[in-house]
Amino acid sequence: LIFATRTFYPKLLIIAGGLGVGGTWQIVFGDEYDDDTGELVAWKRYGFYGACGFGVLLGIALSFLLAA
Repeated sequence: LIFATRTFYPKLLIIAGGLGVGGTWQIVFGDEYDDDTGELVAWKRYGFYGACGFGVLLGIALSFLLAA
């Protein structure tokens, strides 16, 4: 989007940060489901939520730093 429109919107970093760090978590640790419940293992699920939250905070910080 940045290269196609030749404009930069710092708000995109908020979304990109969360998706980037959360996606990296998924690539590194993958999917492992519990045999009894069929759900994702709890530590991976909470780690994914934490990684997405950290990515959003990182994106907010970057958007303020780069917009100044």
